Amino acid sequence: MMQWMHLFLTMRITLLSLLALAAPAFAEPVSLFDGKTLDGWETPTPSLWHVEGGEIRGGSLTEKVAHNDFLSTRKAYADFDLHVKLRLTGTGFVNSGVQIRSVRVPGSAETSGYQVDYGKGWYGKLYDESRRNKVIAESKDMKAATAAIKEEDWNEIRVLAQGPRIQSWINGVPALDFTETDAAVVLDGQIAIQIHGGGAAQVQVKDVSIEELPQPSPLKLKIEGAELAPNGLVAATESTLKAWYPRIRGILGADYDTPTSVTLRFKDMPGVAHASGAVIEASSSYFTKHPDDVGALVHELVHVIQAYPNGAPGWLVEGIADYVRYYYYEPAKGAYFKPRQGQDYHGGYNPAAALLAKVQVGKVQGIVSELNRRGHAGKLTEQAFKEVTGITPDEAWGRVVGKPPAK
Repeated sequence: MMQWMHLFLTMRITLLSLLALAAPAFAEPVSLFDGKTLDGWETPTPSLWHVEGGEIRGGSLTEKVAHNDFLSTRKAYADFDLHVKLRLTGTGFVNSGVQIRSVRVPGSAETSGYQVDYGKGWYGKLYDESRRNKVIAESKDMKAATAAIKEEDWNEIRVLAQGPRIQSWINGVPALDFTETDAAVVLDGQIAIQIHGGGAAQVQVKDVSIEELPQPSPLKLKIEGAELAPNGLVAATESTLKAWYPRIRGILGADYDTPTSVTLRFKDMPGVAHASGAVIEASSSYFTKHPDDVGALVHELVHVIQAYPNGAPGWLVEGIADYVRYYYYEPAKGAYFKPRQGQDYHGGYNPAAALLAKVQVGKVQGIVSELNRRGHAGKLTEQAFKEVTGITPDEAWGRVVGKPPAK
């Protein structure tokens, strides 16, 4: 009997150990607001947002808010469990909301993506802001959701986003349960708080915390020349690239096999970094001077996942990589890009990323993902760009710089 009991306990411990290894390591909940500053947040309209009394406050109770405005996180999130407390007051049209998986609309105060709506008559609804421009899901029980609300007082909103499913609760009462069915919609992006235009209204925000729910990553990363890299960079890069590998595939709509064993090699070389096949080589001297520039290596990981054969326009190849970098990995940088005098998209990188953002953001259609698939298939040309977007690259660049279309 004792032998059987010992064998049972051994098998049980082994099984639990295997399950623990297989389960994704969820991050601990972290606060997104320090109660004192707007560190970690960004807005094109700083005059509308400030910290007072340990709260974020957006809008105005004395003047009509002229347009929708958003305070966005400087970081993007894919799958997560978000908690936030809101208080909304004012006169006229009084409305707010929590944006998730959203992207700044270039050259605008708007943000494009899902909004968990907040305001009388809107509680528990999911609005697709600056994209479908309509309510795409009603509350699962509007009567219960409305009953849970304490008007003009603090209410706790919880939003759980996992894969295509989005759920929300108001003060613990289930409000929303929606599953996205359009595979072209990117399930990634910034979180933001909205103050709606049209009324003299103010939203107050506090107790903002998030638990990231990382997707399992198949990436096996081998690092060579680690001794040439600055302290801390290797660990930061390894965790970042592993976490972002499935997210990049999702943003690019990569429905093809991609390398899962990648080598990152630090070496003495000019420049910054480059990728060839499943190998990324990085300049040890550059990263010694710029140890925080992990985004440059995310850019190279995009190239690994793109895996385009030769012949694609270089500006598009680099533009797609920087689109992922500057509109998802480092979204606060891409949103405010302004070309320098004489700069255009032909050089690729950030200007080409801005061009892609101009034709993609605000549309359900997966323009960037379709361009990526054509690139992987060896069919990415400037004519393909026009077929996918309906305009030429020059016409798209004209939108970036504000040049009116030719008649």
